[in-house]
Amino acid sequence: MTILCNDVDLDRSTWSANGQLRGIMFKSTRLYQKIDETISWQRMPYITVAVVICCVFIYAYALLKVSVSDQQYQYVVTVAHQSQYPLTQRLAKQALRQPKIDQGTYFQLVRAYERERKSIQTYPALDPTKPK
Repeated sequence: MTILCNDVDLDRSTWSANGQLRGIMFKSTRLYQKIDETISWQRMPYITVAVVICCVFIYAYALLKVSVSDQQYQYVVTVAHQSQYPLTQRLAKQALRQPKIDQGTYFQLVRAYERERKSIQTYPALDPTKPK
């Protein structure tokens, strides 16, 4: 008789687990239907493009946080010691104070160097022997 009770209890627990499983499946089916109703399949290409663009931005951000190579670090040191471009020199010294220089900081430094190099006008040396 106890075996029969155990079998009945086992059947009830299995039925209860199956009932919960059916409830979960029913809820997920309803969720899928709700998503299917709210998102039309005509919008899927737009959603796909948006997801790809977001992935590209996340990947680009991750690449900007990578530390610089040894050659790039030597370039920062060189720019920090030069005195021809004072604003770029100040940026390079600030970058060297950081424990780790990432690619984003390095690209800011290179961009500032190029901008300052273009903005400073160099004139040829005047030869006092030549008349105007």
